[in-house]
Amino acid sequence: MEKRNLIILAVALLFLVIGATTIVIVSHNKKEAQRIEEKKEQKKQEEEKKKEEKNLPKLPDLTGLTVEEAAAKLNAANISSNYTIKREDSDLRKDVIVRTEPEAGTDVEGTIDLVFYLSKGNTKVVIDDYEGKSYKEVKAYLEARDIKVRFEMREPNYERDNVPDNMIIGQSVEAGTSLKAGEIIVLYIPKGSVKYPDFTDGNYTLKDVQAFCEEYGIKLDVLMDEVTEYEDGKVFYQDGCLPGEAVETGCEMSIKVAKH
Repeated sequence: MEKRNLIILAVALLFLVIGATTIVIVSHNKKEAQRIEEKKEQKKQEEEKKKEEKNLPKLPDLTGLTVEEAAAKLNAANISSNYTIKREDSDLRKDVIVRTEPEAGTDVEGTIDLVFYLSKGNTKVVIDDYEGKSYKEVKAYLEARDIKVRFEMREPNYERDNVPDNMIIGQSVEAGTSLKAGEIIVLYIPKGSVKYPDFTDGNYTLKDVQAFCEEYGIKLDVLMDEVTEYEDGKVFYQDGCLPGEAVETGCEMSIKVAKH
């Protein structure tokens, strides 16, 4: 009986030793794993600090740009790059960038390897209800999808159209209608929300003036005048729709452009 008790005691002691050893090993492993994680976090923080000290440029957003426009934007940001091109379905117009790999905001160190995903193009765009939305944002959205946007000034009914001057109060195409690339939608905006620029300040070309007039439904008369006191192609006279006045659809404007 005594011998049996000694055996039981010995076995119990053995289990206690094994258990204690296991606890020590587990504890050691936990500490080691914690130490490894701390080292990883420390290394990550050191790398981020080095990036901050280097003041690395970030990859700009290239969405909606052609490859040529994207290359110019990267050059302007002093970013050297190599790129490959892939294509995917998108409602953006054909051959513009839908997204990039890596994505915009990535730190750039040295020459960056990029993947440009270009839009395959979409034959139709479904028009939404744009009333109450910013006409500038809607214009940018639609033109990025190759829909032509024109504006028409209207006197708002503030009982119904209680919106700020920069908001759309109506549209020529009903929501849910599909437009093909190149088709036109007219957005109605409140009178007085857009002013005529001073086209004679030296910042506008003849094409700029023609694009503005087409966009807002303004009749334009252009006279090419052979004068030497102004640079060739410079707009030096503006009449009919004067700078600072509210744009009105159907207004008649005349300009003179220097010709050598």
